[in-house]
Amino acid sequence: MFMTVSLLSRRIVWSDLWKNWGFAFFGNYAGTVLMAAVAYGSGFYSADPHLSYIQSLGTGKVYANWGVLFLKAIPCNFLVCAAIYIGIAAEDIPGKIIGMYLPVATFAAIGFEHSVANMYFIHTAIFYGANINYG
Repeated sequence: MFMTVSLLSRRIVWSDLWKNWGFAFFGNYAGTVLMAAVAYGSGFYSADPHLSYIQSLGTGKVYANWGVLFLKAIPCNFLVCAAIYIGIAAEDIPGKIIGMYLPVATFAAIGFEHSVANMYFIHTAIFYGANINYG
């Protein structure tokens, strides 16, 4: 959100936008794979019903219709941007916490798709033996 606004207001150039998005993507990817490895190493999902849930969740995300996932990601992005805006606009710490929590809890409760959360769930499912591969 910030980089797009900065680009549109001509405070940055396209290369700055792509560089930021690239670092953010690969940083998020590395962090989610690391956290999935920690979850696997700790045996967090090793017993049912957690094991079958994480396997079915990851498999469902990989084999779902791409168009549906994309459409479910749009309102998620809107709510994440709203959380950022509310967090910046709130003047006190409780207002920031509540203001950021509500949009994020809303997208999670509704079941919208978030790319970084999906990176975590898919890799965790892979580590726990779901029928998913990188090909």
